[in-house]
Amino acid sequence: YSARQQQFIYPPVYSSIELAESSAIVFLSTYQNSAQLSGMGYAYGNVIIAPQFSSIQMINQRPDAFVAGKRMNDKILYGLLDFSGNIIIPFRYDTVSNTDYRYNINFIAVAKNGRWGVIDKTGNLVRPLRYSRDDTEKWLTQRGARPRFGD
Repeated sequence: YSARQQQFIYPPVYSSIELAESSAIVFLSTYQNSAQLSGMGYAYGNVIIAPQFSSIQMINQRPDAFVAGKRMNDKILYGLLDFSGNIIIPFRYDTVSNTDYRYNINFIAVAKNGRWGVIDKTGNLVRPLRYSRDDTEKWLTQRGARPRFGD
C-alpha cells in the first residue's frame, strides 16, 4: 500500500509480500490447495514472475538470477531463473547455494543426493558432485584475485 498515493501497489491477493535485499524486488506469496507458491515483482508494483514456485530467493553470485524451488514428483528441486522467469539452470538439484566467494558470479555450489559440487553460470558442472558439505575447502580455493578449483 502506498500511503502517498493512497492506493495498493499490489492488490490484496497475496498472503505475504517481502522486500528483497535489493529493495527494488519483492517476493510474492500466495496459497493454492494449501501449498504456498512464490513469485516476484518490482517494488513499484509490476509482477515479474507470478507465484508458481515452492520458493524463490536471490543468490549472491548472480545479481541477474534467482534460485527457485519447484515441486516435482513429491520432491522439491532447485534451479535458477532470470528476471523474466526463463530457466537458466534446470530444476535438477536438491540445493543451490552461495559459495564462500560471494564476489564471483561465475560459480554456484549445488547438491544432489547429499553430494556437493560447483556449476558455472551456464549450468556446466565444473566440480563433480562428490564432496560432502563439510569439504567446502575442496570446492574452491583462492589464489590471488582469481578463484581456482582445488582438489
